[in-house]
Amino acid sequence: MRRLLLSALALLLLGSCSTAPTVAPAKMRTIQGSVTYPNGTPVAVPKVFSSLGTTVFGDQRGHYRMLVPLAAAGITLVARDGYAPGLAYVSTSVGSATVPNISMSPVTVNIILTSSTPI
Repeated sequence: MRRLLLSALALLLLGSCSTAPTVAPAKMRTIQGSVTYPNGTPVAVPKVFSSLGTTVFGDQRGHYRMLVPLAAAGITLVARDGYAPGLAYVSTSVGSATVPNISMSPVTVNIILTSSTPI
């Protein structure tokens, strides 16, 4: 019996130390899309920032996915290249897009990198 009580106490304590987000998943929505250069070439491993402070990396094909609060409005996304391992960059590029204020999930927002800066 004592062993059972100690196990239950340990589970209770572990559960209270969770690092899960404070916003329940049901109150989140997904923004997804792709990041490309103006010629349509996918950006390998783009870094996508939201005006809410969320940052994610895309995959080798330029696809990204992030979770944001369902009630958030006026979200702007900014994407950059220059993060793909093994690629040499002469310049880095940046682009931005605005997320439509709709509550459906997922929302697709494609970003085109339109501005370049030499390294």
